[in-house]
Amino acid sequence: MSKTNTRFKILLFFFIFSIGLIASFVTIDIFYFSNQLKKTLIKNAVEKIEEREEYLSSYFESTQKKLKSIRKSKYFRSYLSNKLIYQDDVKDMFRIIARNDKNIMQFRYIDVNGFERIRVDRKELGSEVLLVKDEILQNKSSRYYFKDSKNKNLEQVWFSNLDVNIENGKVEKPYKPVLRAILPVKNNNQFDGIIIINYFMKNILTKLAKTPFYDLVLANDKGFPLIHYNNAYSWGYYKKEPYSIKNCFPQDYNKIITHKNMESSTLVSKRLNIPTPEKLIMILQLKKTYLAKQKIEKLNEYALISFIIFILAVIMSLFFSKFIQNILDHLTNTKRSNKRLKHRVKQKNIELQLTNDELKELNENLELRVQKEIEKNNEKEKQLFAQSKMAAMGDMIGNIAHQWRQPLSVISTIASGIKMQYKFDQLKIETLPSQMGEIVDRTQYLSQTIDTFRNFLKEKKEFQEIILQESIHDSLEIVGTTLKNHQIKIQKNFDDENPIKIFTISSELIQVIINILNNSKDVLIEKNVDNAWVKIELIEDGQHTTLTIEDNGGGVPEDIILRIFEPYFTTKHKSQGTGLGLHMSYNIVTESLNGEIYVQNSENGAKFFIILPLNKKINE
Repeated sequence: MSKTNTRFKILLFFFIFSIGLIASFVTIDIFYFSNQLKKTLIKNAVEKIEEREEYLSSYFESTQKKLKSIRKSKYFRSYLSNKLIYQDDVKDMFRIIARNDKNIMQFRYIDVNGFERIRVDRKELGSEVLLVKDEILQNKSSRYYFKDSKNKNLEQVWFSNLDVNIENGKVEKPYKPVLRAILPVKNNNQFDGIIIINYFMKNILTKLAKTPFYDLVLANDKGFPLIHYNNAYSWGYYKKEPYSIKNCFPQDYNKIITHKNMESSTLVSKRLNIPTPEKLIMILQLKKTYLAKQKIEKLNEYALISFIIFILAVIMSLFFSKFIQNILDHLTNTKRSNKRLKHRVKQKNIELQLTNDELKELNENLELRVQKEIEKNNEKEKQLFAQSKMAAMGDMIGNIAHQWRQPLSVISTIASGIKMQYKFDQLKIETLPSQMGEIVDRTQYLSQTIDTFRNFLKEKKEFQEIILQESIHDSLEIVGTTLKNHQIKIQKNFDDENPIKIFTISSELIQVIINILNNSKDVLIEKNVDNAWVKIELIEDGQHTTLTIEDNGGGVPEDIILRIFEPYFTTKHKSQGTGLGLHMSYNIVTESLNGEIYVQNSENGAKFFIILPLNKKINE
């Protein structure tokens, strides 16, 4: 009984699911597809209006060209000079042009006094062209198109409004849409009449009105329809009760009349750029019959899809009900198994807790081991620093020896000379003061050298404001003699007149500069470079200052350039270098001075960059 109820519930579920699926599909399709179709048609309507506007514009342009060509023809020019002799030629020309254009209703020349001189008629659209006899030609001087032409620009075509044909003061029925194209002509720089063509506009307007998806309305700027998709409302102004587009578009009427372009959810309108006195407005509205047809087709589609979904739901419910029943039975058995498994998991959790306690104890021991390793690494770093200082001390002793050698040699020479002169009774008392003065000068130089090294070694390791140029000069005081003795020129490319002030540890910065200068010196001596030099430059950017030291020793090999700041890494023999100088320089700049240091190969050799914060005090 229980299984039967379950299968019934499954059948009911698939039935409700199919109803929900059908409802969702219909709702989505109505709100998305229907709206999307309307949006697409409205967007397309704008293009359709522009196509029709272009079609009308081309018709007006071809008419202008036709009238101007007639005016420029030799027959008509000769006719204006002598109307009697050339009248037949112009009549033949008018008749031939009218035969070739079946939309021409009348083709006339009206003289300066308003009398018809030449007239070609076509009674109905497509009928034969007739030349009107001279004796029945009429006086048109009172007609508006003749009067207006006198005030128009001569030799410029203008057009009448698009209207219906009026004969003997009455509107001709059925309505015959017509358009007049008029060219005022001049002779001897004076008005001499008009060439006028009356066009049947039925074919052109019928072609405009053909739209499979839209209802088209062509109205004038006063709101009266000239063409209406319901022919009963075409030429609404001439109805017994004048009909306005306000009757069929009450919501959008004001926007249609006042706006050049207007677009809503159901229609599009545009004021056409056509050279008629009354501006024309074209309106395209989604065709109600088309929309109704689409609605019926969609309803049929919904019914068919709903039927298919329902049948599939029934088949699926019958097919899967037994399968789902087995799954439910399996789930019931699984639930029982889960209860047993839960108990086993609980026991395992207790065991895991014990294991976690053991791991925690191991982690605590591990932290102690890590701390000890850190202390060992710190001790090694201190040893590296001590070794670096010893190496620096060795370099400085060498520099002291270089700076002392020449003064000591001078003192020794003077003393030996005095001794020899005294021994051989050749000592001259008058030269003795100058010789003693020379010895005093040399000993004072030796004393200054000792003071320079003592200040470097005893300076407190704390941040203070210094002038960067002075630190560079202090560095050169220490190593300058050594570089000079090896014929290495120093190029200082910075301005002493504009001191750069920074907060830093002067002695450590001097040590870095000395290390790099010694490194350049060793390379230049090892490679025996001709015209050896070291260039020092300063660059300031507002936030940092960059000190560069470049030599012409050929650079660092690319395969080791990334390793030169590593401890104990050196390309020299063990007796010449420890590999600690550049490593300690890297640590001093990045850790103590809060700056950056790196090296690149230039066109000449290695170029070291030391970047330090500018005018910013940094806590030690």
